[in-house]
Amino acid sequence: MKKIILVIFLAFALVQCKDKGVKANLEKGCYTYNSNGNNIGFEITETGNSILGNLDYHLSGKDSNTGKFKGNLNGDKLFGTYTFTSEGNESTREVAFLVKGDQLIEGYGELSKDGTTFKNRDEVSYTSSMPLTKGECQK
Repeated sequence: MKKIILVIFLAFALVQCKDKGVKANLEKGCYTYNSNGNNIGFEITETGNSILGNLDYHLSGKDSNTGKFKGNLNGDKLFGTYTFTSEGNESTREVAFLVKGDQLIEGYGELSKDGTTFKNRDEVSYTSSMPLTKGECQK
């Protein structure tokens, strides 16, 4: 009987000690990338139950996008809806970032038929060569 209780206790302890995933620390503030004519700015204005912010893309050779972000942090992954204006038209699309220290690395993956959401969030690849780094907000 003592052996059974010991085995149950050890199994319970192992389950409790199991790594439950990485929990990132995302702070309010400005995260930017600026190089080779590409400028991305993400000002996180609220953290907590929802992550809110302003997200702007000014990429070389492409139309600029300026808009709002609303999403959630799950472990070290930030997923949300980006509602933006480009050439006078309002659109939405899902965006994802990997939170890695003081950087946000944008994720890419296969999109739904309408091009607004990821087909499978688990298959998003965080391979952006334009990491956003936390720094001072520009006034």
